[in-house]
Amino acid sequence: MIAQPTDAHRDALTTTFDTAKQIVQDSPDLPDDVRLKWNFRGDYTLDLYFHHAPDRVASFAAAFDAEVSTTPHMTDEAMVMTEANTIVAGVPVHAWSLNDGVVKTEQVAA
Repeated sequence: MIAQPTDAHRDALTTTFDTAKQIVQDSPDLPDDVRLKWNFRGDYTLDLYFHHAPDRVASFAAAFDAEVSTTPHMTDEAMVMTEANTIVAGVPVHAWSLNDGVVKTEQVAA
């Protein structure tokens, strides 16, 4: 576990910024929020939020070769979480949307 980034992580940080720029340029739909996150494994990830827009998560997934999953929110069953996870240019990317609705049994990811 690495408590905080150091100069040794500078290249990973700039790669993550470059990856965010690539996603913005290449994505069919723009995310409402893009967050760059440091994790304690010693790398950076991107978090893309699409406000109440599971269809835009699906568009992102199609453009970046990711699978979409839809599950009930863990604390509010009236909400549905739509997610897609992939790696772009070596950077883990999580795209997601939280929406009102009910997940049908066949939509729940195994």
